Amino acid sequence: MTMSSAQLDQVEQYLYQGDQASALVLLEAVVPKQGYVSQLKGIGLMLTDQKEHVTDYLQSPFQPETPEQYCNLAMSQLLLGLTSNALITIEKAIELGADHAVAYGRLGAIQLALGHLEAAQQAYQEAVNREAGRAEWHNNLGGSLLRQQKLEPALENFDIALQLKPELEQAQQARTRVLVALDRTDEVVQQLEVELAKDPTDFETRMRLAHALVQDNRHMEALSMIGKVLLPLEEVEKPEVLAEADEEKSTEQETWLQQINYRAFLANTFSAKSIHLRAQKALEQLLELEPKYPVPFIRQLSDVLVERGHFEQAETLLDQSEAEHPEANPIKQARASLYCETERYAEAEALQRDLMETYPGDANLKSQLGQTLLWRGKLDEAAELFKEASAINPMALVQMVNAKRMPEDEASLRKMEDIADNPLMADPGRINMGFALAEIYDKKKDFAKAFHYLALANQLTDKGLDYSVESFRRQVDVEKQVFTREFLESAPNIRTSDRTPIFIVGMPRSGTTLTEQILCSHPDIFGAGELDLMSRLTRLMPAVLKTKKLYPPCVSQMTPHLREEAARFYLNGIHKLDTEHSYVVDKMPHNFMHVGLMAMIFPSAKIIHIQRDPRDTALSNFQQNFKAKHGGLGYSFNQEKMAEQFNDYHRMMNHWREVLPDRMFELTYEEMVANQEGITRELLSFVGVEWDDSVKDFHKTDRAVRTASVSQVRQPIYQTSKQKWRNYESSLQPFLTGLNPEVTAKWDQTND
Repeated sequence: MTMSSAQLDQVEQYLYQGDQASALVLLEAVVPKQGYVSQLKGIGLMLTDQKEHVTDYLQSPFQPETPEQYCNLAMSQLLLGLTSNALITIEKAIELGADHAVAYGRLGAIQLALGHLEAAQQAYQEAVNREAGRAEWHNNLGGSLLRQQKLEPALENFDIALQLKPELEQAQQARTRVLVALDRTDEVVQQLEVELAKDPTDFETRMRLAHALVQDNRHMEALSMIGKVLLPLEEVEKPEVLAEADEEKSTEQETWLQQINYRAFLANTFSAKSIHLRAQKALEQLLELEPKYPVPFIRQLSDVLVERGHFEQAETLLDQSEAEHPEANPIKQARASLYCETERYAEAEALQRDLMETYPGDANLKSQLGQTLLWRGKLDEAAELFKEASAINPMALVQMVNAKRMPEDEASLRKMEDIADNPLMADPGRINMGFALAEIYDKKKDFAKAFHYLALANQLTDKGLDYSVESFRRQVDVEKQVFTREFLESAPNIRTSDRTPIFIVGMPRSGTTLTEQILCSHPDIFGAGELDLMSRLTRLMPAVLKTKKLYPPCVSQMTPHLREEAARFYLNGIHKLDTEHSYVVDKMPHNFMHVGLMAMIFPSAKIIHIQRDPRDTALSNFQQNFKAKHGGLGYSFNQEKMAEQFNDYHRMMNHWREVLPDRMFELTYEEMVANQEGITRELLSFVGVEWDDSVKDFHKTDRAVRTASVSQVRQPIYQTSKQKWRNYESSLQPFLTGLNPEVTAKWDQTND
């Protein structure tokens, strides 16, 4: 089977967008399965139906002879991630006489992959000069101009592309981005609304309007508009015969394709907002419609199931899918991601290394393997992989920074700044790059520039969140009303559990990971990381108690038996992670909200509260691109919200001290770094285990760490983080002004 011209256009559009993975998925769907890896190497020849050359190419070292063979080989090299080789090959093709639009279009894609924006623009301009009537060349030229923030000429080329091919989705979305950047969003939306009102059945207009609303951060309007045209699955039938991409489609096929696309949009939008249950439902319905290329959606569904903690369901999905698509690279990558989330890091690494042998130039695979190695503490090898990947995909420079290997060369920094400062880039890319640049310039002690990118990244993140400090304050108030000293002291005694949980609580970035790493370096203590078991327990409690009261008021209905059952629920979750240690550490910082419940169900639980100067903690929060931004960490991207959060956290912990005296061991990060051995001896005594010298070398403990402190716990204790907030004091005024002086009193007295 060979590729149609429409499919070739789609492959080149994926490459233009930097989405090599999707290009490979599409190619996989149309290229014969036998000898899959070798087939990929011959794709460049197969694309133009030169099948007679493929056999020779696969059976012996291929030496291209004609300009066209060089041109097609360059395409293959680009797909395989061999971008530098592809540039040499395409330049040779042009030198030998491949003086046509396709050659220059591929040259443009290669230059774009290398980050050579002006060279890409020149190449695409040459493609336009040679074939001005092809929409894709104008679209790609517009894209290269857009990346250089040349808005007006970019808009002109997108307009031409859409005149030539109105259904070209990439040009539609890019044109909208340009108009948004030019503060003409309302113009886009109004125009599309008028068009859709004229013909509500117009699929293309509806999708363009939905994307425009999302780009304007009007997600709920977009979701509602798409939801209105969803048909029940039983009303949508997959056609028995499917027309090719460039053939006229039947009404039945059009309806089928539209319903697939609607659900794909819903899944993407729900996922972006971390509404994973709704994303799962959309993807499951989509797959029931049997799309022609299901692999990308299978991977997306697996990722959503993993996000929801449904690991067994995700593994079953991947097992079934791999049996149907044994060569599907995205499914194998999804499996590696699942292994990481279930702490099977060695299996993930082995699978990713196997894939790397097959696709040694794939930048995405390099980045994924690098991330796994980073979590496992193999920082040097991880950094080298990120460096290699960044030559193809500049976003890998972010991961280099995460591995604490700061790019120093000016070319890399300019690439990063071009992405972060470009209002036309998608927000997630700008956000990731902004946080990375802030860290680089912090290390360089250029604090003004560091805060510029820090403020940019946080502002872009915060605008898409709806975190409510008032809601959190109400939660604190209710906890205080329910868990009074009288209520806790009057609770009947229950049996002590056979294992002792150790809960480490406090604000994120206060030293919880360091404390856990020290403790779990002891041979009798297992570090389980950040578990959501207590939160899950609170969510399930009303149903178990068969009450309409929510948590925490419903705890008044807990009998001694049900308290013991709650403890068993928690310990069953622990048992899935470890069966050998008597003590298990759960270091979910926000469990500080559940100290009362911990005391009720675990009479012998060890609760450790670690604190750090709130100003240093807040700065560190502001410097982190937390994954759980749509959950409990949404406050950390806004200084005013952060101040309110710290004030209420302080109120919550004061309450626990009053109602549960002597139940918590409290320490400060500053005490720990100043006197590691002394404080560690106190910690171990509180837990109830004997001293072991291994805790002094905690940074050598071989365990995976997934938090933002992944690199810090791989080195001995250092004190450079103390009073770091002073470097940004003038920039932190919104936080400092809103902070209750009581919250910092302990540190102010110490510093005085």
